[in-house]
Amino acid sequence: MYSKFVLIVFLGIVSVGCKTAPLNSAEITPIASGKSTGTRTDSETPIEKRTRLIRLKNQLVDQYRNRIKKTVGRQFRPPSGVWGSCEVLVSVEWPGKVTGVEITTCKNESSRLKNAIRKAIRAAQPLPEPPHRAVFNSEIMLIFTAPKW
Repeated sequence: MYSKFVLIVFLGIVSVGCKTAPLNSAEITPIASGKSTGTRTDSETPIEKRTRLIRLKNQLVDQYRNRIKKTVGRQFRPPSGVWGSCEVLVSVEWPGKVTGVEITTCKNESSRLKNAIRKAIRAAQPLPEPPHRAVFNSEIMLIFTAPKW
């Protein structure tokens, strides 16, 4: 299953694409918060259970997305006078160690923009720990955009 969500960052857009594992437990405790969520009732039908787990997983993905947005967004400083966008594939080990940064495409081949992106990702290390292993992915696609002013 693929999840795709968009994160808006000051002076940029960060889009994250990842494969995620299915949720199949009756009760899930998010790692970061320690709060128990997704409590099952005895009268729950299989469809209700699936719906509840999908809703819970979407909430966990949203939590993870927002944490990445804040962490990377605080570090990204586009160089003045440079505009464009770049897609970046970031390789990550659990829980958030960045092991590789590959700029796959850029609409502006500015080395200054590419360097600013690499610097932001390095400075954001470690990336936030996901609230549950089901939303972790070892490859994250980011799209950085520095608009024209």
